[in-house]
Amino acid sequence: MVSQPTTARFRLVRQYGGGIVTRFLLGGGPRARDARRLLPDRRPSPTDRGFGLDEHLLLPAVALGARPAAYIFRLTATAVEEVRHTDYVRTAVAKGLGEWQLLRRHVVPNAAPAIIAATVLGARGTLSSLVIVEFVYVWGGAGLTFVQAIGARQAVLAGGLAFAFAFGSALLALTADLTQARVRVTS
Repeated sequence: MVSQPTTARFRLVRQYGGGIVTRFLLGGGPRARDARRLLPDRRPSPTDRGFGLDEHLLLPAVALGARPAAYIFRLTATAVEEVRHTDYVRTAVAKGLGEWQLLRRHVVPNAAPAIIAATVLGARGTLSSLVIVEFVYVWGGAGLTFVQAIGARQAVLAGGLAFAFAFGSALLALTADLTQARVRVTS
């Protein structure tokens, strides 16, 4: 016997066509599979096959990129505003230097080290969050493989992936240092 709320859920699923709505309304798991069997007349959804844009690309990308992007944008605005209030920029404006030349010659070269450092810090944060995001979204990748290797006590695989994450983080830091040194020399 199916309860009244469950029958209403099946009616909503039939009305909206299944897919991610099926999993949301029924809570995923076996009940969602039962609902799919009850709805043979609906068209298959891309999320039923496992290649839906909503589950496998968009949400993990937003989860990984939102915090670092907000940090980079905030720090970029602060760095540019700070450089624009310096004496040499005000002098260049007083001498009649155009807006684009002012940005290219004075503002961007002097704000670039802070922006590069923020970008690298954001990329390192994204790299460290990758394991959690892949585990939460069951998104196959190095992070999920790392968690599964730890769970299966595969020390060689877990150690290799930990080394790869550490090497990627060190490579990002080296790239930032080299880029900052080049910006300081040319400015």
